[in-house]
Amino acid sequence: MCDAITAALARKGLRMADTDQDNADALEQLPGSLGTATLTQIMTENRAIRALALDGVAPALQSLAAGRYHYFKTLHLVTGRNPSPLARDFVAYIRSPAGQAVLAGSGNLAIQE
Repeated sequence: MCDAITAALARKGLRMADTDQDNADALEQLPGSLGTATLTQIMTENRAIRALALDGVAPALQSLAAGRYHYFKTLHLVTGRNPSPLARDFVAYIRSPAGQAVLAGSGNLAIQE
């Protein structure tokens, strides 16, 4: 990985970003740019970034839920063996209809266990 980063940094005209926000800023400011971002970042930060369709399928929760959009990242909510009451309450909220609505509204498809 070190060699790949060194080679990338040596390329003229290649922009590198330290954070997701720096990356999104660069994508917004550089005409014709191509980069990566999550649907969650685009939605929650109201980014002026157009997410591209893959194989003609738009990146939307409906496409993901239907199994038509195949580029996604799985996130897991993990606790220790004996989570605190606050942590248990948070997990319960995330699993609740209200928590599920927050996830969906921020570009996340919640899958119940």
